[in-house]
Amino acid sequence: MTMPRALPRFRRAVTLGLTTILLACGSGETGSTGDPSNIDDVEDTVPPGGGAPAPSAPSGCNALYSCQAMPGATEVRIPNECAKASDVFLSIVGPACAATVQPPCIQNISTSPASVWLLGTDTANNFRVGSFGSATMFEVTHNASGSDWYDISQNQGFDIGMTIVPPGGDVPYIVCKTQNCPGAYPLGDSACETSPCLQPNYDAGPTGGRFDLYLCNGWPGDARPAPHTNQNTPGPLACSYNQGACIPPGSPSCPSDPQNLPCKWAHPVPGQSNGSHGTCPLSCP
Repeated sequence: MTMPRALPRFRRAVTLGLTTILLACGSGETGSTGDPSNIDDVEDTVPPGGGAPAPSAPSGCNALYSCQAMPGATEVRIPNECAKASDVFLSIVGPACAATVQPPCIQNISTSPASVWLLGTDTANNFRVGSFGSATMFEVTHNASGSDWYDISQNQGFDIGMTIVPPGGDVPYIVCKTQNCPGAYPLGDSACETSPCLQPNYDAGPTGGRFDLYLCNGWPGDARPAPHTNQNTPGPLACSYNQGACIPPGSPSCPSDPQNLPCKWAHPVPGQSNGSHGTCPLSCP
């Protein structure tokens, strides 16, 4: 198998009114001009955590999400398993929009799940609870050539665990419970933080399905036997944390055929056998 081209992430600034947005891009641009599997991290320079109001969003942002179900839109359903009610911040980069918004439908989430629907084409969406720089992030590139791509990222911080159950694709779920979760982009500030040898982002299948984002984990559908239930799922390097076992892209040490690993790259399914190459672990410490 030929390894996909992986370039270091970079940042560029986009200024909209009084708000500056920084984009930390993956291994190239998303959409028809590049690799749609790359997810953009988006933050604003106004820390929105701690209940502070988000900056006013440009009007174009309002066309990129909905609090009501829309034909062809991807739903992000958010059950809150944390000990207190949570406000969710959504950062969007898309046509006429690069801002952090607070959709009213995903504010003050307590015991009942809340949903928001993603619209637009090739838009980068970043969900978090805390301030950028200390928060775990769920990232979705919506409708990139007809598909949704997603990941969990700790490359700017970790504050809560997240579990993602995608609508489809080759990975049934990602559980990221701790800051050394092997299924997420790792915490740190080396090149492997944002562009490790084997990137942990995945194709969820055609746009228009539903992601379940469990804040603080607690997914009741996790059928792995005890003690594996609701524990970290493996990543592309099985239980090796990408930051601690960092292999830079292009290095001779980067696997020449990552499908010959116990957890096949882009398909790290807990408990799945890869024949003579081993079995992907059910969970990771």
